[in-house]
Amino acid sequence: MDKVYLDNAATTPLAEEVIDAMVGTMKMNFETRLQRTALDRKQKYLLKM
Repeated sequence: MDKVYLDNAATTPLAEEVIDAMVGTMKMNFETRLQRTALDRKQKYLLKM
């Protein structure tokens, strides 16, 4: 079997707090093409928090 090298940055597990924040944000902030501009601003705001 061939060996595969994966660097630590690509394989480091996420902290539970990060997963919870991501899932919560994805559940509340989905969009359609027509909603794109308003949600883009909201998502940029959430990233800066």
